Amino acid sequence: MREQAARFGAEFVTADATKVDLGGPPFRVWVDDQEFSGKALIVATGAKAKMLGLEEERRLLGHGVSTCATCDGFFFRDRELVVVGGGDSALEEATFLTRFATKVTVVHRRDRLRASKVMQDRAFANPKVEFAWNSAVVEVLGQGSVSGVKLRNLLDGSESELPAAGMFVAIGHTPNTELFAGQLDLDEQGYVLVRQPSTETSVSGVFAAGDVVDHTYRQRSPRPARAVPPRSTPSAGWRRTGTTRAPPRTTGNEDRADGITAPPRALRGWSVPQAVRYHRQVERLDVRGGEMRAERELLPHR
Repeated sequence: MREQAARFGAEFVTADATKVDLGGPPFRVWVDDQEFSGKALIVATGAKAKMLGLEEERRLLGHGVSTCATCDGFFFRDRELVVVGGGDSALEEATFLTRFATKVTVVHRRDRLRASKVMQDRAFANPKVEFAWNSAVVEVLGQGSVSGVKLRNLLDGSESELPAAGMFVAIGHTPNTELFAGQLDLDEQGYVLVRQPSTETSVSGVFAAGDVVDHTYRQRSPRPARAVPPRSTPSAGWRRTGTTRAPPRTTGNEDRADGITAPPRALRGWSVPQAVRYHRQVERLDVRGGEMRAERELLPHR
């Protein structure tokens, strides 16, 4: 993607923005004392995973502590693992990790999960997934790498150690929007609000995309999918599978664009040529092994 952007003349500056002024246009962004300006601004600062706040957690990040099962799960083949959390993300992580681990223990602060029934049923039916209820991780054990976690029972205060080669934290995300507070409209969780069906924010000429906007799709699936723009939200003719979307059976009369088959027009609300002109991008849907993988591909200008 970076190479593609470079071919179209994009200039890359590897630095952290320290201040913005959205009173334009032109819109201004500073990196320390260096100023950049433009007629439009796209906010794609993403979201960072929430952590437990333990001292050992930061020290062992990348050495057994992780926030991404699809990134790091294969490093723990035939090992025992811990997943912290009780929502859909935590159970997706745990279920995915059973492909590699001999056992995955989900540590949750309550006696019931927040996850959807479908995700709960899947986890409860997996013989490799166990649960530590009413418990919290109070210490990550290990020097150079994780060797286990210390748990505290939140009902009676008792503590115990649980051997594990890795700990995956899945307790939510925080959008990286501190820089835009007071200048863009944000929701109660700090995500940028956009004017659907576009990606325009409360400031004309400023747009937002990716995890900084997306509550629903993110990249949580065992087969990661890019966040879809609001206009591409599944209509009544679609069914949702995890964080991807699977189309119903087609009739053979599908529209085509650049060799990519799209669902019938009635299910999308607009034709493929309209979608290409509006987004200049479509979704490529590929069923492999009974699972749906959604990818986004940029199409050439028409």
